[in-house]
Amino acid sequence: MSTSSTTLYTEFKDMKNMSGDNFPILSPRKNRARVTARESARIVSNVICANDGLIYLDSRGYLCNNGRLIEINEYDTKIEHQLVQYGNNVLIFPDKKYVNLSSGAVTDIEVHNNGIQCKAAQDSEYNGFYCSIDKIALNTSVKPRKKVMSIAAYINFADSSEQKGKEGRANYAEFISKIEVGDTIEECKSVPSKLWMCTSEETNTQYYNNKLKHFTEIASYYLKISADKIGAGLKVGDFVKISGIEHNVGEAEWDIGTSYVDTLNNKFFKLYDVANDYIVIKASIDSSVPYCGIINLERIMPDLETGMIMEIDNRLWGCSSKSNEIYACKLGDCENWYAYSDGIATDSFALTVGVEGEFTGIAKMNSSVIFFKENYALKIYGTKPSNFTLTTYRVSGVEKGSRQSVVNMGDYLLYKTKNGIAQYSGGTAVLISESAFGNEKYRNAVAGKHKSKYYVSLENIKGGNEMFCFDVQKGLWHKEDDTRMLCTATYNDTMYYVNDENNYIVCVESENSLLDNIMYYDTKKCGKEFEDGTGRIYGDIDDDGVVTADDLQLLKDYIAAEKELNQSQIETADVNDDNSIDARDVTLLQTYLTKQKLEIENSFEWFCETGDMYDSDFDTKFISKVAIGIKPEKDTKVRVLARFSESGEWSELYRIYYDEKKPRVIPVPLRRAEFLRLKIEGVGYCEIYGINITYQKGSAVR
Repeated sequence: MSTSSTTLYTEFKDMKNMSGDNFPILSPRKNRARVTARESARIVSNVICANDGLIYLDSRGYLCNNGRLIEINEYDTKIEHQLVQYGNNVLIFPDKKYVNLSSGAVTDIEVHNNGIQCKAAQDSEYNGFYCSIDKIALNTSVKPRKKVMSIAAYINFADSSEQKGKEGRANYAEFISKIEVGDTIEECKSVPSKLWMCTSEETNTQYYNNKLKHFTEIASYYLKISADKIGAGLKVGDFVKISGIEHNVGEAEWDIGTSYVDTLNNKFFKLYDVANDYIVIKASIDSSVPYCGIINLERIMPDLETGMIMEIDNRLWGCSSKSNEIYACKLGDCENWYAYSDGIATDSFALTVGVEGEFTGIAKMNSSVIFFKENYALKIYGTKPSNFTLTTYRVSGVEKGSRQSVVNMGDYLLYKTKNGIAQYSGGTAVLISESAFGNEKYRNAVAGKHKSKYYVSLENIKGGNEMFCFDVQKGLWHKEDDTRMLCTATYNDTMYYVNDENNYIVCVESENSLLDNIMYYDTKKCGKEFEDGTGRIYGDIDDDGVVTADDLQLLKDYIAAEKELNQSQIETADVNDDNSIDARDVTLLQTYLTKQKLEIENSFEWFCETGDMYDSDFDTKFISKVAIGIKPEKDTKVRVLARFSESGEWSELYRIYYDEKKPRVIPVPLRRAEFLRLKIEGVGYCEIYGINITYQKGSAVR
């Protein structure tokens, strides 16, 4: 379409529900189909396609996974949520949770073990202390180096966390005799204290009890922090933040330093070992500490902007306008965002951006990650943190509020800028919507990809909505209707969107593989009671009085030979009433549970309007007649209207109803005028294959 009337013979000034599928023939768009509608719940997230189905979050607290309802912990239904597929998991933001699509398990990305009480106790026999922050040797394969311990005022067993000491030589010797090969002792007379491991012993010597111990110094040690539930929800390899430590060593009788407070507080550490009651990290402190205060341990992720989180090359990428930073999680691990200490290719990544403005969009193009601001494209090259490189380009970026307009069309991106829809292939952003938008201003664009088409809905300055379709192969824009899309998803090259008007999921074409798989069924007897008076309900396999996702899972397990059903359960599972239990029953039960229904659009109004057919015409001739060639389907209604002045009313020139499929030529006689604009409108499908204009000679003065 075009807003310029000088392009009469190739484009139209205005239109509704038209398509270029049969170009150069003009025809209405294809029928849409309502795929999913929830009568008792709203969709409160974007929709993604995975596992041959549609996945979304609803206002009842469920993740709807192609018929399976997975209950999520309480979340705010009044804010926007974003779903991101990551392997076999679906991540939910800003809630920072992920759901395993196989098991249905819901896991928090963040772990907050706060206010944990550490304990240290005095041992009366040796006047020592049990340390809650303890130097240990995690790697026991240290190469032995013979050495006899001479002084050990305080001695530590790593496996029992006992720290003991006694000034008397006899007690010291007695204590040394109890040390076994593999045990460690900590020498606390030096600062920092040294850690030793008993590597071997000799017998029949002149030493105490005829045994000589040989020790090796452990230069590279770890810290074991012990407290009840300190490691709950964590795993080896996690990076955690420690905070809340204040100097507190209880009844310690020696003057212990406070270096451990500054060393551990508000820093991130990798977990080398973890259990419910302890963690093991790598850090250097002066000596083991009988700390008995509070400690906070957290696995956290940055507060990323919802809607601008994307999985790219097995990493999650996101950004924060508040801190003006870009983040990427650890490779293959969506739980860890602060894994920097290893210095390897799988580390997390973060950087601060130098240019001003809020982030407005994110996309992947070729091998690069691109973050947009309204006036910039920030492109990150590289394959790992050590070679990630940020290059900033000053271009027309994504308009604020139109982050959902960014669509990857293969070799380039299409998105909404402040001036219209732009094509970006890495250099300059080229505006491509002048002919369609003209001087009209739009905002808050939402777009999606359907085959070779770019669908976009926009809000105009009056607050209304308009949906356009751009065929990238043919270079044609067509205007459809006033649909406002809340979000889109593309599966098998077919686009689905959530309609703002009624919160339905709609497919732009009624013929597609996803609908073929699950939609062409009547739910038969699902949810209805048996006629035998027993009160049983078709589909209620577990006999709890209601048809739920548990019944669907039980049916799937039975078909997979993982569960057995009794005769009564088999009867309730036969929801299509064909005396057999198979995949068709699964489909019907699944369709019933999600209220999925294929509702194909029967008919809709369409029109196309020309520009002024005399515009820029200096010849002394006028249009006497117009003939319009059309190929209508049966039951199609067509009208032809004309306007003879810029502000005049439309006058009907021709009306016809076709009761059979047959090519027609509509003759449109016209009165002489200096302004002429035509509109062809109708209901039903037809193809407009030509417009023939007949001119007549006029006077020399126009």
